[in-house]
Amino acid sequence: MVFLAQGLLWYLVIAGGGIAGYPLARRLFSQPTVAWAVARLLGFALPAFLAWYAALAGLSRWAWVALPLVLLGFFVGVGSVKQAKNAILPVELVGLGTFWLLACLRSPNFAVTGTEKPMDLAILASLMRPQALPPEDPWFAGYPLPYYYWGFVPWVLPAKIAGFFPDEVFNLLVPTLAACVAQLAYAWGRGAGLGPAPSAAAAAATVFAGTAQGWAEVLSASASFFHTNLWEASRGIAHTITEFPLFTFHLGDLHPHLLCQPWVLAALVAWEFASPASRLVRTLLRAFFFGIATASNPWAGPLLGLALFCFSFREKASPLPQLAQTVLAAIVAFFAFFPAWAHLPAAASGLGWVSTPTTLGEIGRVLSPALLPLAGVALFYCRSKHKLLWPAAWVFAFALLSVVSGRPLLALAVTTALPLALWAREESSLRPAATLVAAAAVALTTMELVYVKDPYGPEWYRMNTVFKTLSFAFLLLPVPTWRLLAALPKLGFRRVWLLGAVPWLLAAPHLATVAAAAWPLPKDFAGLGWMAPGEAAAAHLLHQQEGSEVLIEAVGDAYSDAARMSACSGVPTLLGWENHEGLWRPAEFGPAIRERRQLVEAMYACQDTPCVQELAAQAGATILVLGSVERRLYPALVEQALRGAGDIVFSQGEVTLVRVATPQP
Repeated sequence: MVFLAQGLLWYLVIAGGGIAGYPLARRLFSQPTVAWAVARLLGFALPAFLAWYAALAGLSRWAWVALPLVLLGFFVGVGSVKQAKNAILPVELVGLGTFWLLACLRSPNFAVTGTEKPMDLAILASLMRPQALPPEDPWFAGYPLPYYYWGFVPWVLPAKIAGFFPDEVFNLLVPTLAACVAQLAYAWGRGAGLGPAPSAAAAAATVFAGTAQGWAEVLSASASFFHTNLWEASRGIAHTITEFPLFTFHLGDLHPHLLCQPWVLAALVAWEFASPASRLVRTLLRAFFFGIATASNPWAGPLLGLALFCFSFREKASPLPQLAQTVLAAIVAFFAFFPAWAHLPAAASGLGWVSTPTTLGEIGRVLSPALLPLAGVALFYCRSKHKLLWPAAWVFAFALLSVVSGRPLLALAVTTALPLALWAREESSLRPAATLVAAAAVALTTMELVYVKDPYGPEWYRMNTVFKTLSFAFLLLPVPTWRLLAALPKLGFRRVWLLGAVPWLLAAPHLATVAAAAWPLPKDFAGLGWMAPGEAAAAHLLHQQEGSEVLIEAVGDAYSDAARMSACSGVPTLLGWENHEGLWRPAEFGPAIRERRQLVEAMYACQDTPCVQELAAQAGATILVLGSVERRLYPALVEQALRGAGDIVFSQGEVTLVRVATPQP
């Protein structure tokens, strides 16, 4: 079966990167379990970092610069991996199981269309074509891409080694990121002293956790247990995005918030477990992971920085040395990855005060699976002090703070984090977990008070702030939560599994919905089956073209099927999604964007061949696309005039590609 063969080949390539990175990882981390979880990230990312600078210097086939380093690491690492196979095997089973389970569960979403997928695919496909970096904007030919692309950089070499097309790599990369996240969470738990079962539960939560919205739909009779609406659940707080792990990985938009997740966990693991003899090496390692996380997703910078700041207080000793190392690592990361964001437009314009805080009902629907176990731990700590008085005081404090502030999520975050902090003062082994819970509490509290101003309008004014904060909290909390749950027997509570099962019981309808839709399995990992006959083959042909081609194809609105050939091939087009270019670029680009749209419309309105050739020459375009989308959006087009504009380089099904000839004088 092609599906299994493609997945196995890809996974072996990625595992090869793990072998290549293991010798270095083993020197940096004393625990082989943690070293193996980090190894595949180091194995591809460190060579990719060096190749990236070669690309910035003008090398077009930059990805292959990393290959000798990966091969050298692989041959050196084979022996080390064999020696540590007993420690490595459980981590690898977690990764392998996560990869295949998610690949099967999200198979109904393999079509790379709708939402932000075409944009993400366009960036990936562009990076997979030979060109210097930063890459040319696939949706605004002739200009560099004004968007975050670093999250794809480490995966370009394995994509080239495996030999897959961009749409196949897209669908393989989603479960790969999930596998890396699960492995890091599992190794983090094991390194912190958790048993295999709690570590596996934490790992599962980072990828498959849902929300309680499904039960709300089932109980209101608006949905059945196996047919809940995950999309509505991802909008669980009014006028915001509330993605949760199951939705994020099942939908599979390769957006910055997903691409950065392995690097965020790797940074946290590096801060806790990195053990090289040299302080300089430790700082460089931390800076490397922090830099990739923030280069992949700048929103991760302040959120991860907050977590690492709090994490500096995990020991009873003075936090100043840890804080100094954190600040130094952040400075090194800033300069090392400065080219990744040096020329990006500023999307934010300050902070504003939140006027519509999260309601208690929204908290219950969206955040209860993540926060209830922690609230339970806080209550049991209070109960250990006094069976009735302290739990009653906790409830009273929550109610009072909710009423006074008008922000129940703030009240829940504060009243949960404070008892845990008190417990950590008594039980020093809990300080690392408690400090990270405190970081999540500060992030959620800040989200309820202020928002980052961005260009999405008054109705969606806190959309991005809530989106990025919740995405970070869902990723950060599972391992610290289980570290605290595992300590509950010290308070006299033995049935830890009861609290541990709460998130999965609350998310059961979501999990059932995803599982019910996962059959039958797809025949392969291809993502272009949604296209009209012949168009997938045309996109693959374009992707393999050498040279500086520029497409002429239909222009459209966001989330449409316009600009699909550039998105699927990486070959730049005159203009893709018009509103995205308007959001990405300064206001002075407005006239140029409108001019390009008008030029494309004029080309498809041409009544004769010379008109097409003259306008294409004016735009600097070389290949014209005539397919189903163009016929739908430009119904007055004259096919004879367009087909006669040059040599037909591809014609199959409903699509024809024409290499436009130079106009005759």
